[in-house]
Amino acid sequence: MNPKNSSDIPTINGNVSSTVWRPVPPSVTILNESTPLLSQQQRTISLSNDTLQRRKERLGVILLGLSALSFTAMSACVKLSSEKSFGSFEIVFARSIVQLFLSLVTCGIGKINPLGNIGIRRWLLFRALVMSIGLSLFFYSLTTLPLLDATVLFSLGPVFTSIIASIALDERFTSLDTLCSISCLVGVVFVTKPGLFFTFNLVPEKTSHFGIECALLGAIMSAMSYITVRKVGKNIHFLVHSVYFGAISTFISPPGLFLFQKLYLPSDWIPVAYLLLVGVFAFIGQCLLNKGLKLAPTGIGIFTCGSDILFAWMAGSFFFQEYSDSHTIFGSFIIMTMTTLLGLQKLKHRTNRVVTNQAARKRQSRERLPTSMTTS
Repeated sequence: MNPKNSSDIPTINGNVSSTVWRPVPPSVTILNESTPLLSQQQRTISLSNDTLQRRKERLGVILLGLSALSFTAMSACVKLSSEKSFGSFEIVFARSIVQLFLSLVTCGIGKINPLGNIGIRRWLLFRALVMSIGLSLFFYSLTTLPLLDATVLFSLGPVFTSIIASIALDERFTSLDTLCSISCLVGVVFVTKPGLFFTFNLVPEKTSHFGIECALLGAIMSAMSYITVRKVGKNIHFLVHSVYFGAISTFISPPGLFLFQKLYLPSDWIPVAYLLLVGVFAFIGQCLLNKGLKLAPTGIGIFTCGSDILFAWMAGSFFFQEYSDSHTIFGSFIIMTMTTLLGLQKLKHRTNRVVTNQAARKRQSRERLPTSMTTS
C-alpha cells in the first residue's frame, strides 16, 4: 500500500482488528476550487468512537474549514488585483507561475514524480487544459461580479456534472437529479435577476451579463474536469494535477492577455503582493483540503461548498461593501442546498456500490472453497 495515497485506520469489532482503507482525493480544483473531486469510501458521515481517531477527524474538519477560508482569500485577492488595474488573464498567469513553482518544489521535497505515469499523461494534459479555461472564466467573473454571485454560480458544477455524466458516461439521471437541477435553475434566476422575471428590480451596477455567462461556463468546465478525473483514476497525487494545471494555465493565459486585455505593469509593490497572494492562497488551500480529506470523516467534504458561499458573502460584505439583496441570498441558499443534496446522493450511491462489491467478493471466495471445508 502506498503511504502517500492512503492511510490505515484501525477499528475494533469485538476482538477482531480490521483496517479501513481511505483513498486520498487526487485533486482539489473541481467543481469549484475547494470541492473534493473523489470521495473516500466509508459508510457514514460521523466521527469515530475511538478517542485518538476522533481527534484526527476533528482536525480534518478544521483543516477543511481553513481550506475554504484560504480559497475565499484567493478570490478576494483576485478582486483586489483587478481593482489595481490587472486583467483577469494577467492574474491567472501570476497565479499559475506561483502554483507551478510551489508544486514543483513540494514534489521535489516529497520525491513525487511531477509528470505522473506515462499512460495517463494525455488525460492529465486534457484535464489541465479544461480546468485552466474554467479558471480563466471564473477569474473574469470575479472581476466583474460581486464575490458572492461569482462564487455561487461557479458552485453549480455538481449539477452540470450529473447532466454531462448522464450523456457521456451513460449514468442514470434520477428524479432527484432533475429536481435539484430545476431548483438550481430557479436559484440562478434569483441570483442573476434577469429582466424577464424581475421587471421592477434594478440590476446592480457591478453585475455583468457577460460575467454571469463566464461563471456558468466555468462551472461547466469544472464539471468536465471532474469527469476527466474519473478516467485518470484515484491514485494520482494531487500535486501532479497541480503541476499540470499550473503549467498549462501558464501557457494559455499570455495569448488571452495580449489578445483581449492590456498588460499592466505596477509602479509599487502592493499590487504585486496581491498577485502573488492569489497563487499562495490557492496552493495553501489545495494542501489544506487534501490533508483535511485524509483526516475528516467521509462525506464532510461535500459541505465545503456551503463554507465557500458563506465566506464569500462575509468577505464581499466586509471588504468590498457588496451587500446582497434578499433575492440573491435566497437564490444562493437554494443552490447551496441542492448541490449539497446532490453530493449526498452520490455519496450514498458510491457507498452502496462498495457494500455490494464487497458482498459479491465474499460470495465468490466462499464458492471457491472446497466442499469439505464449507461443510466442516
